[in-house]
Amino acid sequence: MEIYIFCVAHPDKIAEHIQSSKWLKVPGLNIKTFSYSKAQSEGDALREMCKKMILREDFILISGDVIANLDLQPAIDAHQQRRKKNKECMMTAVLREAPPGHRSRAFRDDIMAAIDETTQQIVGYETKCNASFLQVNKKLGTHAVVFRNDLLDCRIAVCSLPVLQSFEDNFDYTLISQFICGVVNEEILGAQVHAYVASDKYAARVNCLRSYKAITQDVINRWSFPLVPDNNITGTTNFTVGKFRTYKDRNVNLSRSAIMGQHTLLGHGTSVNNNSRIEKSTIGNNCKIGKNVNIRGCIIWDNVVIEDDVTIIDSIVATGAIIKSNVSIQKGSIISFGVVVGSGITLSPFTKLTTSESKHVVLKDLGEGGVGEEYAPKKRSEFGTEFVPQDWELEVQEEDEDSDDSDVEVLENARSKFLKAINLTVRNCCVDGFAGEGSVENSKTELMATKLAFDVDFLELAEGVVISLLNFTPFDDYQFKQNCRVWSRLLKKFLKDSDNSQPEKELIFKIQEYSEDHPSALKIFPDVLKGVMETIIDKSAVLEWAEELKEEDDEACAKLLEQCSELLSAIQCSSGSVTESDDEWWGANDKKEGSEDEWAAGKDSGNTGDSGEEDEDDDFSFDSDSF
Repeated sequence: MEIYIFCVAHPDKIAEHIQSSKWLKVPGLNIKTFSYSKAQSEGDALREMCKKMILREDFILISGDVIANLDLQPAIDAHQQRRKKNKECMMTAVLREAPPGHRSRAFRDDIMAAIDETTQQIVGYETKCNASFLQVNKKLGTHAVVFRNDLLDCRIAVCSLPVLQSFEDNFDYTLISQFICGVVNEEILGAQVHAYVASDKYAARVNCLRSYKAITQDVINRWSFPLVPDNNITGTTNFTVGKFRTYKDRNVNLSRSAIMGQHTLLGHGTSVNNNSRIEKSTIGNNCKIGKNVNIRGCIIWDNVVIEDDVTIIDSIVATGAIIKSNVSIQKGSIISFGVVVGSGITLSPFTKLTTSESKHVVLKDLGEGGVGEEYAPKKRSEFGTEFVPQDWELEVQEEDEDSDDSDVEVLENARSKFLKAINLTVRNCCVDGFAGEGSVENSKTELMATKLAFDVDFLELAEGVVISLLNFTPFDDYQFKQNCRVWSRLLKKFLKDSDNSQPEKELIFKIQEYSEDHPSALKIFPDVLKGVMETIIDKSAVLEWAEELKEEDDEACAKLLEQCSELLSAIQCSSGSVTESDDEWWGANDKKEGSEDEWAAGKDSGNTGDSGEEDEDDDFSFDSDSF
């Protein structure tokens, strides 16, 4: 297979990118780039290709701004079958169902097509947005004709070689759509163009800011699968997908108090500080986002710095821009490369800032340290306004948000069912409040079945077990520790098999989140943490948890650290294991617990502590709110 890339601008950079990509390693794939700086349209590019006589057989013509997951083989087969019967079948245009006003359809992409229902031949074609009628060539249609205005031109076409010669002969053809109109109007005698309508796959063009934003969200929402971030098809990223369609690349530092809302992507090396919220936005690589920042519906490129107390709504911020503290950027704004917006500035809707020189640039007060000027052409432009949803689109968007809320509710219900299933498994392993090693081993199969049924990571499986044990003995840290000891072998295996890079630390944070919602667990949190540390996780994970918690500028976190201060001090004083000097802190509990052998002997003899005096049903103190 041969792929020819026709370049008008930056051919060297494009060729360099191709050479460094993984595509050249694909067996049987040959990629070549051609450049022609004088080309101003599709027609000029095709005429140049015709002159060079590069193509010698049927070819597929695709615009460089297309995002699609279509299987083109049916369209290719249909085109070749027509060519065998009639050599005048010059092109099969690929169209996608997208009604007027669809989010991925640019305002100017408004076509009306008349298609022969039997042969799929296009017998009428109009691209003018304000057209009041459609002219149909009766000579071309011999069957029932369907009129459609719910189609999007994907700029994908299966072409025969005569297409190139037709552009060579007609210099007034600048677009493929003009060629189609010419065929329909018999400017090219005998020629035929057919349609292939895709209804169940995705295809769209990034040809304006409106489609840029819409397609970005479509990719995040996985309409373009397998072209989704976590498939990392370029080989230069390492995205993972989380709940509510969130994506994070490597080395992302997301504060515990920051909120990464639904349909959001964070690039490599990006950091988000305390109490910031990002929703329905994409953030590029190596961006620095401060405290109390609110970003919604935005596209932020690479190496952007956003300081504290900033609000950005439905806007684009280009590479290298700096947004200083207490700035408000309203909808439809575009902040270009290297612009600096000074502290305390409020930008009105649809503001465009640039550092480049232009006759349309006017002075703009960007505050102290501000860099850049406002781009304000006399003629009103849609560049920027189309990035913001129109009034009629907001109704559709509200319906989508209702659907999103429904999705969130479904996910929350799924988590509730998952935790209840884990809890039931844990409860069945316990007799008189204590778990038996044999029953724990037997429960492994049931737990693995639950994992597969709910499609969760091993870390979440470990979390479910520990939370169930904690909820099972909410006021008895001794019993909790002994149950953790029995479950420790299986829990350690779960953490080892987790896809999370720091599963032990993450498990502590999950226990913390549970404890913060349950006062009885929070009251004994240091003892719970100690029990988990002595049976399941390493001390280093506790210290890493504490260090990360210190970075949170939060009163509740500081109070929790103070609550655990004695335990943390004892860990820091110890050298890899609990020393005799640490007995002063937890000696009381050690004396209470005794050795593991003593505990096992006591259990076998029926001595199970106070809980043995209760009925079996009363042993389980289940808190339904926690699930």
